[in-house]
Amino acid sequence: MRDRLGKPCEGSKKRPTIRESLALYKERERQEMIQGYQEMAALNKELAEESMSAVNEVWARYD
Repeated sequence: MRDRLGKPCEGSKKRPTIRESLALYKERERQEMIQGYQEMAALNKELAEESMSAVNEVWARYD
């Protein structure tokens, strides 16, 4: 609740403004994207290791 000058009344909880809410939303999305990229990189590394062992196995048959 605000007084006639637009200042929050004493004892009232401060609610985030639209700008603050948008900034929080963008930061959450950014963190989720970073986490997603890290998970993709880990899976990509795992797949690369698996494929290298398979390639080595196939080439060993031709030697």
